[in-house]
Amino acid sequence: MHSLLTAISSTRQKTTIILPDSEKRDFFCEDLAFFTEKGICKEEVTNLTWKEYEMDPTCVADWLSWGGLVHPSIMRGKDDSFFGVLAYEPYQPVAGQPVVLPEFKNGWCFWLEHQHQHHQDRHYLVVAWNPFFNRGHIINGILKKSMEWAEAKETFLHLLQDTRHALEQVTTCHLLEYQEILDFLEFSLSIGDRHVEMPEVPLYLDALLSQDIDLDFTHSHLRIDGKKLCVLSLTASCEDAQLEKICDAFEAQDYRHVRRLLLFSPKRAKKEELWYTANWCPGRGSLRQLINQDILKTLNGYHMDAFFFPFAEEQYPAERDRLTALLDSMELPYLIENYHQKNVWWGSLPGMFRSNIVPPILGFDSLDELLAHGYKKGDDADVSDKLVPAQ
Repeated sequence: MHSLLTAISSTRQKTTIILPDSEKRDFFCEDLAFFTEKGICKEEVTNLTWKEYEMDPTCVADWLSWGGLVHPSIMRGKDDSFFGVLAYEPYQPVAGQPVVLPEFKNGWCFWLEHQHQHHQDRHYLVVAWNPFFNRGHIINGILKKSMEWAEAKETFLHLLQDTRHALEQVTTCHLLEYQEILDFLEFSLSIGDRHVEMPEVPLYLDALLSQDIDLDFTHSHLRIDGKKLCVLSLTASCEDAQLEKICDAFEAQDYRHVRRLLLFSPKRAKKEELWYTANWCPGRGSLRQLINQDILKTLNGYHMDAFFFPFAEEQYPAERDRLTALLDSMELPYLIENYHQKNVWWGSLPGMFRSNIVPPILGFDSLDELLAHGYKKGDDADVSDKLVPAQ
């Protein structure tokens, strides 16, 4: 509090702090001498408030974590997290040649985003890092066990470059820079035809990218620029051909398909698995062990898989019914989000790792299972019986 009041007196700006009556009495008894010394009278302190720091529930920029570009390819969040974006081409995985990545720890996250606009497809991999601190040192880095904050940006850049190099072994890819990052994020927010020129100083991007988008949170379903958002959550893994059928059915519609994996370290993943399955098969530990043996793999974490379709208000019922009929015909387990829709949407935005944190933990053999694959039409006429059961 002393440091705050020192700042107030030095800038000569009037600020208001409202305190409960009991706290006011203690506050004045202990600090009245300090206020007098700094030239702040008792009446000014009584009228101080934190109102100017309140978050506006209707302002999207207040809730977005995006801060600014601190490197051509690195976005730093307002929470001191980082993320970078790679664009890549879908490919066909080769058995025995996975994308080789280092062992990730808690605090790391992947977003795999497919953006479909005007019959054109773009595919992106977002790598995000939320540094964990212990006694002033970052403890969840990949290349170093412990590091100073001053090393964080360069360490993250090296990890991005290593990820690009690993991805280049299987497909064409490149790191997005400056304007490319803004274009990618703008479509993630609006799912429409918008373009924001990068400012000379690329800061305050939360406000810049959201200022001209009409996002309406007052209804149970989110509206974006007057269109009603339909959010489809796939609750089990899909074959490439099944995803292709969904995409083909809505070829004329702009949409986003996002997969997110909040990563856990091997040790933490095992604890999470034991916690979630603790009450499974009581008294039959060997049976529970048999059930759990294939859950954890190389990459483990909380996984989400969702499509986002902005439909015109009058077309929404018919388009939703067409979507559910298609999914039913393929016998895919799914959920058309209603109550949970906004949480899923927030969690789909790059860098927004605090939203839609939903267990259980799932495992993947490699990043290949999450990346988009090139699918040749006609390879399989009927894919309805090729389901991958949920763990």
